[in-house]
Amino acid sequence: MNNIRQRNILLAISSFICICILIGRYFLSGTTGYTFLVWNLFLAWIPLFFSQELKKGGSNLLTGKAITLFIAWLAFFPNAPYIVTDLFHLVPKYKVPLWYDLILIVSFDWNGMLIGFVSLMEVHQTLLQRFSIKISWTLIGSISLLSGYGIYLGRFERLNSWEIVTHPFRLFKHLIENFQDPNELPRILGVTLTFGLFLMISYVSIYFLSAKNEARN
Repeated sequence: MNNIRQRNILLAISSFICICILIGRYFLSGTTGYTFLVWNLFLAWIPLFFSQELKKGGSNLLTGKAITLFIAWLAFFPNAPYIVTDLFHLVPKYKVPLWYDLILIVSFDWNGMLIGFVSLMEVHQTLLQRFSIKISWTLIGSISLLSGYGIYLGRFERLNSWEIVTHPFRLFKHLIENFQDPNELPRILGVTLTFGLFLMISYVSIYFLSAKNEARN
């Protein structure tokens, strides 16, 4: 069993445990609250599929297939860290202890972020095969900022990745109008920069910790 398959199985088991915690909440409360977490976690898996397909192509990133896969990955990648914002929904609920809902949401958040960082690492490895270390890290930083903006669009504008395909012109018009709004611009920049920096720092930490572990082995 290769490393990619082992990793995917581990991520799948971890995701299944999240769903088990959610099922436990149903039996505890008799309600179906927080079921949207399953959908958000599913969306976090999509960029991993694209990054693995992109990695199979090796360092040749200028083919039509590779460019398409990269654009698709970039469009869906923000869905992985976006799941962290589901903590906004944490409020006391009848019959369910607040600590249980906290564990529930954090478990989904952790898995979504973990899947996202694995996906980002695969793209990073592909970039390193084609570009220099400096250029590759510059691209990773740019991706982090774009993802921060994607999180803003998903949480505050309620837009999703599918609209790039289903309503591209309406989406583009909305983005232009949004940036022209002086009242909204501070929040756009604040969320984009804050989440972008958070993603970059988190990824750098995971990247170098995993590199040290590989060196020891």
